[in-house]
Amino acid sequence: MRVLVVLAHGSRVAKSNAEVVLLSERLKLLVSSKYDRVVPCFLELTEPRLVSVLDQLSDEGVTEIVVYPHFLAEGRHVRDDIPKIISDFEVENENIDVSLLPYLGLWEGLSEFIAAKL
Repeated sequence: MRVLVVLAHGSRVAKSNAEVVLLSERLKLLVSSKYDRVVPCFLELTEPRLVSVLDQLSDEGVTEIVVYPHFLAEGRHVRDDIPKIISDFEVENENIDVSLLPYLGLWEGLSEFIAAKL
């Protein structure tokens, strides 16, 4: 089973977190041919947290996890925290293939997309 994990920072504002859940639901419809499931999670401030989601997926017998960090810029979380969480998980779960996609701010075409909307 291949799962896409949509990872956002997390907020104390419930509406902000709900937007990430909604994004995940919309993505699920668009990427269903590539992923069996799409799961939203957060790095901090709200649940479910990335560590918990990874552990749950491991318990469910998932064989491949792709993590999409929904971040616009490379800060400490993107540069250090997320890769460390994934690396620690991989040490304990050698049988699961985990991939970390580039964060949103690095995606080719993002500038053109924003310019088109402007």
